[in-house]
Amino acid sequence: MARKSTLSLDLLRSDFPDLKFEVEEVFRWDPVGRIVSLDWRGRPGNKSALLGLHELAHAVLLHKDYNYDIELVRMESEAWEKVKVDFCGRYGVKWDEDLAQGELDSYREWLHRRSLCPVCGRSGWQSGDNRYRCVCENSWGVNKEKFKRTYRK
Repeated sequence: MARKSTLSLDLLRSDFPDLKFEVEEVFRWDPVGRIVSLDWRGRPGNKSALLGLHELAHAVLLHKDYNYDIELVRMESEAWEKVKVDFCGRYGVKWDEDLAQGELDSYREWLHRRSLCPVCGRSGWQSGDNRYRCVCENSWGVNKEKFKRTYRK
């Protein structure tokens, strides 16, 4: 029999007094304000609980900004692993591998789209902040924003 979830906003505030928790319409970690934003009230359903714990994992892992896109993908993966290993059992939340991999896939797809050369269509490599290069000697810039439409110059 599965154990009942003990996760609540009050419990998170008690367990992590150095962080600020806010209920908003998004899940987000703000490293500057040390704010974990959650899109739920009271006791969340399993998906919302996992998404909230994922943002908490970013906070606990001290994730901040990144210079290269692959670093963001690495941080996302680390946060999901933290949820799986440390938080699900602690708070009685059922791990959902499909949800985690689906969320990670969105970042993998974002990285892939950004890396495609607009000239030859091959995957390039990030040569600096918001710049990619390709073996065909083309280079292009991309938007710093995650999940915004990719524009190449």
